[in-house]
Amino acid sequence: MSDSSSKSLKSVFLPILLGLILFGLMVGLNALIPSNIGWLLNKLDPAQHFLGWDFFRNSPWALPLGLNPSFGLDISSAIVYSDSIPLFAIPFKVFASFLPSPFQYFGLWALVCFVLQAWVCWKLIELTLGKIAQENPALHFFATGLLFLCPSFLWRINTPAGMHASLLAHFFILASLYLLLSNETKNCYRYWLLLLCGSLLTHFYLFVIVGLLWSADYLDRLHSQFAQRKLKCFFEITCALLLVGALSWLVGYFSIGASLNSERGYGFFAMNVLGLIDPNGWSYVLPNLSPKNDWGEGFSFLGLGIILLLLSCMHKLWSFRNRALTFLQRHRFLIALMCLFILIAITHRIHLGGQLIILSIPERVISVLNNLRSAARLMWPVHYLIVLGALTLIGKAYPKKWSTIFFALFFFIQLGDTSKAWLVNRAQINENFSQELASPKLQSQFWQDAAHFYQNIIVVPAMNLPPHWEQFAALAARYHLGTNSIHAARIDQHKERVSNLNLERVLNSGNFSKDSLYILQNNVVISALGNLGGNNLLAKVNGFNVLAPNWVSCHFCQALPPAEILTKSQFLELNGRPFTFSEKNSRAPYYLRSGWALPEEWGVWSNGKKAVLNLLIPSATSKSLTLHYKAFVNPITHPQLDFDVFINEKWFQKYRISQFEDNLLKLDLNKAMHSEKYLSIEFRVSNPVKPAVLGYNNADHRDLGIGLTTAVFE
Repeated sequence: MSDSSSKSLKSVFLPILLGLILFGLMVGLNALIPSNIGWLLNKLDPAQHFLGWDFFRNSPWALPLGLNPSFGLDISSAIVYSDSIPLFAIPFKVFASFLPSPFQYFGLWALVCFVLQAWVCWKLIELTLGKIAQENPALHFFATGLLFLCPSFLWRINTPAGMHASLLAHFFILASLYLLLSNETKNCYRYWLLLLCGSLLTHFYLFVIVGLLWSADYLDRLHSQFAQRKLKCFFEITCALLLVGALSWLVGYFSIGASLNSERGYGFFAMNVLGLIDPNGWSYVLPNLSPKNDWGEGFSFLGLGIILLLLSCMHKLWSFRNRALTFLQRHRFLIALMCLFILIAITHRIHLGGQLIILSIPERVISVLNNLRSAARLMWPVHYLIVLGALTLIGKAYPKKWSTIFFALFFFIQLGDTSKAWLVNRAQINENFSQELASPKLQSQFWQDAAHFYQNIIVVPAMNLPPHWEQFAALAARYHLGTNSIHAARIDQHKERVSNLNLERVLNSGNFSKDSLYILQNNVVISALGNLGGNNLLAKVNGFNVLAPNWVSCHFCQALPPAEILTKSQFLELNGRPFTFSEKNSRAPYYLRSGWALPEEWGVWSNGKKAVLNLLIPSATSKSLTLHYKAFVNPITHPQLDFDVFINEKWFQKYRISQFEDNLLKLDLNKAMHSEKYLSIEFRVSNPVKPAVLGYNNADHRDLGIGLTTAVFE
């Protein structure tokens, strides 16, 4: 075999071997078993990814191809919003009838990402070090390993919410950097289109990063030639935009309107200024420099091996200043983009270790940047460029022998020191093995009977990520039912509002769909009790409120124990006996229909401009209801609270309160109120205020108004 053939084989075999070894070390083999879904269902995000795929595979084909109607029903969207990797989901759906059930491809995807990560890192080292790498396989191998071992990449294997499989595809970013740094011109445009489409079919954030890197490369290559290539530039950009737009439509990106949770918008997932040297639990040696973050999205640690690598090349920087200047001039738009990435990643909420500094920026800017709420992810290409620069500097500044020793030493330091985290992650992935699509909290025979009797499972009210969503989603998936019990990356708030208006009408009319099982949150139970109907069942099964329409006609369904049946008598307060709205009263959540914060030790605050209270009148002899409440006022900064009270949707009285505590609202119960199925008291607060605005608690951004403490019927 010739030397060139041998080198060619090594350039393929060695990076693949590296990717396979590191995958075995850090992920393990259990994840590759297609029927093993235990490691996915025991964490929040992998459950979302798998269940999104499982519903998608069993849904009929439609246009756009990515639509996933059974996963969400009225609030459904597309496969892209369950982060189920359309690049794999759509091709695997073609063969869905031949695949076992359950079937998962996320372990295989992770393996592909590891192998491609290693291969593209190998090509980047070959590009930057040239013959130095080609003539020294050991140097090439360890330099590739150092570039591969990015903790921000490894962190995605098992985040606090589980594996982010789609975001393991850092090879798209690395391949983009390869195109940026290479002199390739012949097929460069085609390669960029391939990367744009591939990243778009994988994850939106990867597409954004790749798209911006493409823009920087385009500007760097063409700014000096634009006058001669105006028409071609216009044609290429137009074609790229049309292709991306068509592909976005095809996989379902346009299936929802723009929608964000404002509490987790831009700035919530920010990078710490000390993030590059803050291990946050990923080092045996280095101390944590900031408090432990349960979300972890801002994690951007370089790793001990890379930090030592950077320190080793610092004194060589001056001797390479001319080359560095040439690089900066050639890639001025890339450098500008990297600086912009750093600023956006840090956000206006500047975290410096454990300190927080908040800068004021225009709301318009924030509304745009809300589309990049996980802004710290923009540090990924910055990280790889830093490491690649250090590897190139050492590889060219030192003799090959010493460069190889440095790379090998720092590789094993990086691998060993980060093992503090990835060993734990590997153990967690491999200890959860299951081939059953189970709902462990739904143990009653009722659920199996209901799954055979109904076609849909509907959670009321409709929302993204309802409590225990995965239990009902897994049940629905197992029996091929539709459900709105979902977790999506983004949800169309207009669809959600319309769905809840329809569900509100169903609750108020008692016209429940006979093909749907309703899972009721506590706050809507009293509404359901008032309009139940004789053939319907309302019960508490395994701790969940269920409304089963036409249950009486189910001849194969087992009868529930009487203790599980919910009746009005269980929610009647006694005349003359005060009851509280605090967290100590287990019935309080049933009374708080909407617009309330979580109950506290003393009672509960309204949160927003509208709050509704539902109560059952104890008896025909009840003459009045007295509510004891607080008003969130401050004698200096917020001296009074204005609100209107509506009883059963009819205006009752207007109030202006300046006293914080010991306020009373007495309601005389007339004949019309007694004739209603339940008593609905609505508070419309004109001027709620945030505690943070008044300086009480900078972290409390609730809009507080009425604070209910106790009530009594007399």
